[in-house]
Amino acid sequence: MRWTSPVFGLATSLFLAETALAEAVAPAAQSGPAKTIPEKESYAGSIIGADVGTLAIVGLAYLAETAEIGLVAIPTYLLVPPIIHGVEGNWGGAALSVVGRFGVPILFAEVAYELVKDSKCPLPYYDPEHSRCERETKYTVIGASLGVLTAMALDAALLARRPVPKKQEAFVIVPNASWSAERGWALGVQGQF
Repeated sequence: MRWTSPVFGLATSLFLAETALAEAVAPAAQSGPAKTIPEKESYAGSIIGADVGTLAIVGLAYLAETAEIGLVAIPTYLLVPPIIHGVEGNWGGAALSVVGRFGVPILFAEVAYELVKDSKCPLPYYDPEHSRCERETKYTVIGASLGVLTAMALDAALLARRPVPKKQEAFVIVPNASWSAERGWALGVQGQF
């Protein structure tokens, strides 16, 4: 009879572990069929509006042929969308927006530079006054510009989402079981009506 005590202890611990697992999983099981992707609302229109404003400032600077107006577009591009994410309560999206808006244009510019750099610059592209190859500069700026547009699109498409609050179920029943040395087994049902 020495083996019955360990077997009983193992069976009891497995039963209690299963009950604890059922209680931990119960909130997920109560909401009905499992959804793989939680519902989220988009506020991409606000991000797109801020980015259109940034592009309008850049266009205005180009038409006016002055760089001073274009400098206003830099903080508008870098700060306004992360602020919108913060106002919406999406602080992770705000942090990723800042990182993406800095990193993606730099990455695209670096890739464009590496693709066109050459140890020998063709004569029509060489600028002896500044000792640089204009072709590399031109493609680096094009790469950075494509990076800015890509960062804008990724920000609006992927980051501008907030979770939808869950509705409470009207009727929920969860079984439970426990063991105490004083009272023995206790079986019950908890519910929300």
